[in-house]
Amino acid sequence: MSPVEFQPSVSEDLVLEKKSGNGQHDVRGTHHHRTSMKPEKPIDLLRKVDGNNMCADCGASEPDWASLNLGALLCIECSGVHRNLGVHISKVRSLTLDVRVWEPSVINLFQSLGNMFVNSIWEEMLPDDNSSADGSDTSQYLSVSKPKHKDVFSAKEKFIHAKATPLLLVSCDASTLG
Repeated sequence: MSPVEFQPSVSEDLVLEKKSGNGQHDVRGTHHHRTSMKPEKPIDLLRKVDGNNMCADCGASEPDWASLNLGALLCIECSGVHRNLGVHISKVRSLTLDVRVWEPSVINLFQSLGNMFVNSIWEEMLPDDNSSADGSDTSQYLSVSKPKHKDVFSAKEKFIHAKATPLLLVSCDASTLG
């Protein structure tokens, strides 16, 4: 069998048969184009969401990893930090390799969130550079600023850990209840 026989839709697109007026089949080699029925890849769908063209943590372009727990798209380097947090905090999956994870309901959820929105939640608890939530001076403590893509790994790690600290505390409290 030829490869075309395995894919009926391909053979339909490549060869169009039409009966001519004399009863004979007219086989035309036209490349009949139909609109593509292939669904878009999860990575293409999710990068269209506002803010998802950059890593939620460092701003690297074209992130190809995601935290399922946190609803954020991440670059490869930041995904490694998230992976080290544990799956109870951040369950990291690839947008291209882990195809079974990206069911329509998960894609819809990620499309309704977006990195800008999830960052407005997860970064809300971070202290400003030199003041705490109660307005007191915290200059004696290390400030946590959002890293850039070109920053060293340890700066990204520090930021992501600071962002996850409230989640870690909730996780620890919940584990003592059981």
